[in-house]
Amino acid sequence: MKKWPIHRARITGDSMAPTYRDSEVIWVRLFDSIPHEIRLGTVVLIERDEQPGILYIKRVQRSHGNSYWVEGDNQDLSARMQDSRTWGYIQAHEIRGRAIKSKRYALS
Repeated sequence: MKKWPIHRARITGDSMAPTYRDSEVIWVRLFDSIPHEIRLGTVVLIERDEQPGILYIKRVQRSHGNSYWVEGDNQDLSARMQDSRTWGYIQAHEIRGRAIKSKRYALS
């Protein structure tokens, strides 16, 4: 049985509210190669070519070949959000993994 690498990430900001809240911890299954099929509605971890080292969590809204349109869930912030409304489509190789679980932590 193949083991999948898991990445732990903490959400910063409210772009994915109400699905994920600021400071919430999520687990992401990392892809070991370029994903061949990402389903619409999947929450993915993104590292854009233009911003190496900066990770984003967004939801896949549309696809066009190997390109994906991703957006945050919080429509109240849509005008200020960093997602495909700002970037345009992202490429499949920029998708590093998909969210698989979350655990909410109380803010201190």
